[in-house]
Amino acid sequence: MSARNSVAAVCLALALACVSSSSAAAPGEAAAFSAACLSNRLWTGAVVMAGTKETVLFKQAWGWMDNERRMPMRVDAVFDLASVTKAVGTATAVALCIDRGWLNPDAGFTNYLPGYTGALKGPVTVRDLARHLSGFNNRKPYDQEGRVVERVLQFSPARPAGAPYEYACANFILLGLIVEQVSGRSLDAFTREHVFEPLGIRGGRRCLTPIRCAWLDRPSSRRSAWRATSLRAMRAVPSAMRGSFQRRKTCPRSAE
Repeated sequence: MSARNSVAAVCLALALACVSSSSAAAPGEAAAFSAACLSNRLWTGAVVMAGTKETVLFKQAWGWMDNERRMPMRVDAVFDLASVTKAVGTATAVALCIDRGWLNPDAGFTNYLPGYTGALKGPVTVRDLARHLSGFNNRKPYDQEGRVVERVLQFSPARPAGAPYEYACANFILLGLIVEQVSGRSLDAFTREHVFEPLGIRGGRRCLTPIRCAWLDRPSSRRSAWRATSLRAMRAVPSAMRGSFQRRKTCPRSAE
């Protein structure tokens, strides 16, 4: 799911949650809104569950699991969170480290990663990484099995920090490594203990092997190719970093 689709789905969920308790027309309004989004290709499919702490007031799936529109969306569909974990997990972990005085956002990021050996074109702060203004581009020469951390610490920016903005995965890989450095914990352990568990988020998990989702309903040849690609990608990422910048699956409790 792209960032645009993720934001739209969250907006729909929040809007529906707000009106469900006060309007009997809410399901119809939500269906009409989703139909418009599908027609405009804002998203391919969506699942919404809204309610209170005590009960589910509304649960519905719309659209399709695949871009070819052959597999209808299910309410128990499993979504790949992918880079959403940059904002939800890594960015929150960085903010907590700043709050605790472990991390100065305006310090050069190499203060916290002395093993970095890339060729900087000027100062690059932690804040520059977080705002995607670091000068790193989104090429991924570091994406090699078993060597991601080693190679990202050798990755050089394409230009000095500052404008223009360019989204780059390397920024958040480096931020995740900084969190590990200053906290003394792996990123997945730190976010689980200090972000997700305090929020009561216990239904998501990292999966290193495919689970039942849209991909598993594809023809066996395509399914096997996806399984091999997915597992190769996951093995390329140190366990402490898998949730922050690489492929991540989430299993809602309703789908388990």
